[in-house]
Amino acid sequence: MFDFSFSFLFLGVGLAIDILSCLLNSKKVIKHGGMSGIPIVSLVIYLLVFLWDKELIILAKFIDILFFVGVHVLLQYGIPVFLQKLLSTKEA
Repeated sequence: MFDFSFSFLFLGVGLAIDILSCLLNSKKVIKHGGMSGIPIVSLVIYLLVFLWDKELIILAKFIDILFFVGVHVLLQYGIPVFLQKLLSTKEA
């Protein structure tokens, strides 16, 4: 349905939003304040691309979805929580 270039463009936009959100969340953790990340937008982009584009298969459809959801969770929650725990152990 989508042209492959649009699918990869939307996946790139989703990854860029996730990376920006990770940076904002990490900065918020380090400086104890600041802008929050953008938690759901990139996940919705990933799911829409994989649900609408029936021809886009990088590995296998289910594995692709799991991979991008995993990247999303890691960038949104994993890295900021790791930084928060790392900084709290240094302060103690």
